[in-house]
Amino acid sequence: MGHNLLATEALVQALEKKYGKEKIILVYNTLDDKDYEAILKLFKPLIKWVEIIDIDTPRAVEYNKLTDILERLDIECKNFVLVDKDNNYFIFGSFYAVEAFLKKIKYNIKNQ
Repeated sequence: MGHNLLATEALVQALEKKYGKEKIILVYNTLDDKDYEAILKLFKPLIKWVEIIDIDTPRAVEYNKLTDILERLDIECKNFVLVDKDNNYFIFGSFYAVEAFLKKIKYNIKNQ
């Protein structure tokens, strides 16, 4: 988990070591004051696509701003719904994103 450019640089190196050429799915959302375009550029070579997770804060980047950046960077994006055991997921962007992810996972496990 991380939320800024410095963390992105370190995590990209760690993910490259761990997964090599295997790509991950980035579960992402962030606050409007972060340099999310630069962050997504660094992650781009490592990801299959981005799954945008809703976060509960008025400081969240606007959905259209985020999808416009992803489109400009030629990164496929989807809305986050569920994880699938055949993929590797990485949550990044905000502690709000981690909180939302854990709530969804807990809800899905509880309702299986």
